[in-house]
Amino acid sequence: ATTTTTTTAFGVVHAPRIPSALFSTAQGDIQIAETVEMTDPEQRVLEIVQDLHGSKLPFRIVVIGNGAILETTSVLGPTCKVNKSPKSGENLATMASLDQSFEFHLKLGQVSKITLTKKDIPAEERAMHILRFITDTGTPICSLIGGNDTSEWFDTMVDKYGDEIQL
Repeated sequence: ATTTTTTTAFGVVHAPRIPSALFSTAQGDIQIAETVEMTDPEQRVLEIVQDLHGSKLPFRIVVIGNGAILETTSVLGPTCKVNKSPKSGENLATMASLDQSFEFHLKLGQVSKITLTKKDIPAEERAMHILRFITDTGTPICSLIGGNDTSEWFDTMVDKYGDEIQL
């Protein structure tokens, strides 16, 4: 792997980059590394990721960790790839902006359930469309929240998958 140096508002960032030649299989426009072998549940999660990525819609991404909460709003792409984490060996889906100033990593094998929920907010005359990725112990991994502009896309997702996907 090579190292890319990028200057951001936070200073200079040095990050290892995996050469694109290591990616051989395209699923839609998702690059999958040759070394990746996925279980059926991981492939199902990747199918949802592909739908999110392909929508080209902005989502509010909420990740709650030990002692911290991260929230940001972004389109999930244009880069989307799957590789093995060099640290854990787990299959990792990565959606990133072109300059990689935004990266969202999802450990495919840790997702046991995905829920699709519509929450109306009458006082604001809008709705939130929420996809929750959940572990086998019921712990939330992340939530992706779309606004009114995601309504039609979200309805097609519910038609395709139902409101709960058990993996």
